[in-house]
Amino acid sequence: MKQDSHFTWSFDHVVYKDLKEKSIELYGYVVSPEDIQFEIYVNHVYVGFDATIEPKIDLENAYSFAITIPLSRDPHDLKVIVKNDHYMEQILDIHQKEIDKMTIHEDIFIHLEKYVYNDENQASGYAYSTRGHNISVKVLDGATEISSSLKRTPRVDLVNNHIVSSKQMDSGFFLTFKGEKNKKYTLVFDDGVSTKEVTIKKEIKPKTIKILAPASIMRVYKYIQTYGIAKPFVYIKERGLKHAIKKFLKDRDDVNYDTWLKGHLPDEETLEKQREHVFDNSPKISLIVATYNTPLTFLKDMIESVENQTYQNFELCIADGSDNKDVKDYIESHHYEKIKYTYLNGNQGISENMNAAMKLATGDYIGFFDHDDLLTPNALYEMVNLINKHPDAQMIYSDEDKVDEEGTHFFNPNFKPDFNFDLLTSVNYICHFLVVKKTVIDTIGAFDHNYDGAQDYDFVLRCVAHLKPEEIYHIPKILYHWRFHEQSTAANAESKTWAFDAGKRALENFYASKGIKATVEMGRAMGLYRTHYEVEGQPLVSIIIPNKDHLEDLKRCIDSLLSATYKAIEIIIVENNSTSPEVFDYYETLTSQYEFIKVVTWEKPFNYSAINNYGESFAQGDYILLLNNDTQVITPNFLEEMLGICQREDVGAVGAQLIYPDHTIQHAGVVLGIEGMAGHVFLNHPQDDLGYFGYIQSVRDYSAVTAACMLVKKSVYDEVGGLSEDLQVAFNDIEFCLRIIHASYRIVYTPYARLYHFESKSRGEENNPEKVKRFNSEVTYLLNKWGDFIMNGDPAYNPNLSLVYKNDYHLKANPDENELEWFLSQHGYHKDS
Repeated sequence: MKQDSHFTWSFDHVVYKDLKEKSIELYGYVVSPEDIQFEIYVNHVYVGFDATIEPKIDLENAYSFAITIPLSRDPHDLKVIVKNDHYMEQILDIHQKEIDKMTIHEDIFIHLEKYVYNDENQASGYAYSTRGHNISVKVLDGATEISSSLKRTPRVDLVNNHIVSSKQMDSGFFLTFKGEKNKKYTLVFDDGVSTKEVTIKKEIKPKTIKILAPASIMRVYKYIQTYGIAKPFVYIKERGLKHAIKKFLKDRDDVNYDTWLKGHLPDEETLEKQREHVFDNSPKISLIVATYNTPLTFLKDMIESVENQTYQNFELCIADGSDNKDVKDYIESHHYEKIKYTYLNGNQGISENMNAAMKLATGDYIGFFDHDDLLTPNALYEMVNLINKHPDAQMIYSDEDKVDEEGTHFFNPNFKPDFNFDLLTSVNYICHFLVVKKTVIDTIGAFDHNYDGAQDYDFVLRCVAHLKPEEIYHIPKILYHWRFHEQSTAANAESKTWAFDAGKRALENFYASKGIKATVEMGRAMGLYRTHYEVEGQPLVSIIIPNKDHLEDLKRCIDSLLSATYKAIEIIIVENNSTSPEVFDYYETLTSQYEFIKVVTWEKPFNYSAINNYGESFAQGDYILLLNNDTQVITPNFLEEMLGICQREDVGAVGAQLIYPDHTIQHAGVVLGIEGMAGHVFLNHPQDDLGYFGYIQSVRDYSAVTAACMLVKKSVYDEVGGLSEDLQVAFNDIEFCLRIIHASYRIVYTPYARLYHFESKSRGEENNPEKVKRFNSEVTYLLNKWGDFIMNGDPAYNPNLSLVYKNDYHLKANPDENELEWFLSQHGYHKDS
């Protein structure tokens, strides 16, 4: 991103197509308070161009642009000028060397990512026509075409990186054909005008790279772009991806997950103790599996992972919908004692196949298992151990990771929170390993084929609708390995848009069953759902804004509130010892012009909690919005977004997504224990980053949100007694949220209410004696009330994730270590005290 005196801009895509019809393509955005226009010069001559310019929905005062410049000859230099009614700036100036690096010479571009032989030849990758045409593929053995099957797969990554348009999203391919291993074949790609051939013989396997969860290539891209590099792909091309990753991860100390896992799985001595352990309650667990043309290597691995369980009171129920007898022959030839098997009359679909397996089950609990995945040897033991400790457990889920096709390398761990209602309505985070009491299934029913593709999501939502939250348990351990291969959902989540549509319908059905008035649409990434809650009526919202001087901040805040779409508001400014006459003049102007704005005066010394409580005492609304004076509304309907959630009976308070002026995250939820006591997660991440498994852009429950923008039911505010006036500056919002939670309400964060927060990134530390004394006393106060809760771990987080160094959900090197113990002990807190 490049910023000058008048404009901020970023180029996401600059390409010269040196084809029969030559053109240059430019995609990006410009931040401007007024409408923009472009002037473009190629080879020092003004040229015409086709442009689409439209408001950028996720950035205030910004315009996205897509420009195509038709050319009659090769370009040697390119200049782009942007202008509005007042200013003009040159925003791009590139010459021959740079143009050469971004030139495409071919009509058809092909990238073969993988070619393997696994009972048949399989080739995958992506291919697209620079003309925008659809591409067909055929396979030649010499000069003879042989039969092949082509599956197109959407490549959202290519669209997001502006490599292809959204019309060419299905540029991915998965090609299978019968043939011999290590024999030469020719793949012919045809876009209707020209063809391109690729010869294949030897296997091509993707290089194994260290996966830096939750970082991704796009995280690297966005980081480089955000921190001043206007052409990140050119940067990567010139200096290499390795250098770019190093830049992104400078001073970062990531733990290699594959190494971490192998060092933290139960050792043989522990497994032997589990085998010998006798539980007071030893329920039978029925594992249900639906097979369909399962590769025998995967089938064998799956069965062995069940046979190797340290808890042995189980049965494996398999319903086989394959169109061949491979699975049947394998199982019958191996005489597995604890397997129940049925061969179905054809493939009945995933739901009916799983239901057929469930009909074989005689267990007390049902465990859901995919035919190509793996359980850790302690998986069932951990489930039964929890059942013995918590006999009320009706539904239990664990953490999970992914494993490569060979079953040897583990990556992308999903360390989940304890039951998180709002996260579940944003994404099916529960997934694997799931065990449910059989009596629950008898009541709610099995899988529903109407939601095939998201049948597990629909099933979980129906469980949740039936159960109390306290009957749903989470085991924060990796008990399940989701195999990552070409035909698995793990590898092809983007290829199953139909599954996400089924999930949308399942979620809408869930809301209807609960009497919740809401609609659902796709969220900010594939697989995320966005719920629009209907605001019932026009309840009055009382907005409380403490203020001392800071006239420009306050004006900007008030102006943005007046421009917002929700109008049933009153604004209560709590004046606290301002010295500027201009501020009092502004108060007079506001109160004379707007009946719904009032100014009340707090004459005592600064106490954030007391000031807000004082303001709340004047409030007439049913809802209280605590708001800092240094905020500015970005999404005009932010109050509707927050209010729709806050009107739910189970919700006490709602927090917003707050953005620094440089478009990085200031607030996206608070986790207890981070930075010693509590800290903001994803601090300084780019605002459009997804974060750990999409959490930045997901509505979800947290243990706390910041009071810089917090909507609270007035009844709840009064019920819990408002903010604690013993906490004058620090932790008052945290402690307030904890009392709301312990009054049995949820604290919800929504990314769809977005505001700027002009709080400085470099705020002064508590570094003078008076401030240190006050801060320490507030820490002690919080620990005396909530020390045990904080020390036991935030239920919205995960004990395998670190609380120190960075706020980005990175892996804790030693999951048995309590990172808080030393810090809290320095403030006199000991768990047993």
